[in-house]
Amino acid sequence: MSRKVVLGWWFWCVSFLLAQPVPGVVEMPSPAVCRLQADLERLLESAELQPAFVGVVVQSLQTGEVVVEKNPHKLFVPASLLKLFTTAAALDFLGADYRFRTVLLTDGFVVEDSILRGNLILWSNGNPAISPIFHIRADSLLALLAARLKQRGIRVVEGDIVADDSYFDREFWAPGWDIDDIGYAYAAPVSALAIDDNCIRMVLTVTDTAAPAILLWKDPDYPFVNVRPQITLIDSGTTDVRCVRDPCAADYVLQGTFRLRRARDSLMLSIPVDDPALFAAFCLQQALQRQGIRVRGSIRRAIDAGSGRNRSVETLVEWFSPPLADIIAGINRHSYNLGAEMLLKTLGKIFRGEGSRTAGIDALLGFVRFAHIDVESLRIVDGSGLSRLNLLSPAHIAQLLTFVYHRRYRNVFLRSLARPGEPGTLQFRLGEIETARSVFAKTGTLTGVSGIAGYCFSRDREPFVFVVVVNNAPFPAMVARNIQDLIILRIANFSRNP
Repeated sequence: MSRKVVLGWWFWCVSFLLAQPVPGVVEMPSPAVCRLQADLERLLESAELQPAFVGVVVQSLQTGEVVVEKNPHKLFVPASLLKLFTTAAALDFLGADYRFRTVLLTDGFVVEDSILRGNLILWSNGNPAISPIFHIRADSLLALLAARLKQRGIRVVEGDIVADDSYFDREFWAPGWDIDDIGYAYAAPVSALAIDDNCIRMVLTVTDTAAPAILLWKDPDYPFVNVRPQITLIDSGTTDVRCVRDPCAADYVLQGTFRLRRARDSLMLSIPVDDPALFAAFCLQQALQRQGIRVRGSIRRAIDAGSGRNRSVETLVEWFSPPLADIIAGINRHSYNLGAEMLLKTLGKIFRGEGSRTAGIDALLGFVRFAHIDVESLRIVDGSGLSRLNLLSPAHIAQLLTFVYHRRYRNVFLRSLARPGEPGTLQFRLGEIETARSVFAKTGTLTGVSGIAGYCFSRDREPFVFVVVVNNAPFPAMVARNIQDLIILRIANFSRNP
């Protein structure tokens, strides 16, 4: 071998060895990253946050650098950040184009005199889209279904209106939901039949300051919900009316204070119903009557007589929801609890054969494993995050967001998240700053809990994943949100170029 060849080989080997990383030596971050890190750590050391338990992960999805982390592997109550897991699993398993169904069926037949001799059955496979969240009001949709029924020549229903909610079980609430939440719309009961968020709208009106009269108006005028007002009228201060479930009866009690500002003053409320299926049957009955279709029977749930889908049935009218991409956008942007819980039970029904919360969680944990997240180190007990028994770490959430970013449905998922200045939970956060337009995030809030997680693109369009969770906060949620927003804005303004 010639001397020239030997020297060339020697120089190549030396160059190769010098190019390899030295074990135990960590590459120093750039000055720009160091400044970003220092700024974020300074914000996390704010005196306002010190009484609380704080967890943070900020990581570049381009380089993999962890810019800053605090308590990344400690467990936190995530609140609605859990919806990131539920909606990502639904996208992965079902696909962005999946649609739900709401169907009118019959176990009878139509005769020549336009009479439906049999029951009219309302069935759904867990359709969450009949909600103002998706601009689909129950009265409008049911009117459409009734009109289509009329087009088929049906003028009389001889049997009952049967609400078949058997696609899901009848566990309406999950463990760890606060009993005080049950009277509020955001904790409405979970059912395979859900219309208008399983709530009735109610207007509380107070008239005549000299001799006050309290009036209640319900829409629809649903007879199976009783509300008793026990409010105190005040001349100054603020109106604070709470809806409390009476544990000894099926009644709701309105408690609190009402400030009467003029001779007639009103307050809009939304009250959950006890039995979503019966509520759906009632609303369908009203829609049929408005179309001139007479119902000779009563309204009931399928389980009342063991009928419904257990007998031979014929489809009369069918309606499909918007695609799943739109459904998860409503759930994530507006933190729609009922929709998230229905998604969870849908996963259980399709992939575990049972429309229950536990089956849904089993399917969800299968997705979490697929995302290379250790399921033994976390706890999930519902789909919405309303339960305080849920436990996730900032690292779990960051891992999920990183996994989703590299999936085929990344853009669909990003578009489902809230954005500053747009309708949703970030509409009035992060101001009018242009760089804030590069933020896609999900918020989570419970008493003492404030979280935000998502994606932020820097000035150079470098993608970052961020998670900021605050637990055990003795201060107002606005304090935590202000620090969270400053962290996000600093990431959005980051640039590696001088």
